[in-house]
Amino acid sequence: MNRIDIIHNLESCLDIQCDDCIQEHASHYPLDCEAYDSFVRSAVELLKAQESRILTLDEIKEGEPYWLEVSGDSIQSVICLHREDDAAKKYMTFVWQYGTSSWATEEYNVGWRCWSAKPTGEQ
Repeated sequence: MNRIDIIHNLESCLDIQCDDCIQEHASHYPLDCEAYDSFVRSAVELLKAQESRILTLDEIKEGEPYWLEVSGDSIQSVICLHREDDAAKKYMTFVWQYGTSSWATEEYNVGWRCWSAKPTGEQ
């Protein structure tokens, strides 16, 4: 289920609009409904995915937004434009407010890293 489906399903449950439910055996009592339980579990997973955490290189995809941290000093909102995994020198290119920058993947977690959401001051 994607984010929009999860929100729609939970809103239907909260409004007790079981006719809009995608589950076959929806109950008109959300706390007794298996569909409601499933939707809440999906919502929890969605919220966990939005927590600020350092991503692995495999999680960074072209066209997706991230928070790029450079040498522990600077954090910028970026979008991954390109990742080159086949060349002798592997790298990723990001676009940000001042242009584009490319970073060697071998330097990941040493000189730069990407976050799933903007990190807090303590992180």
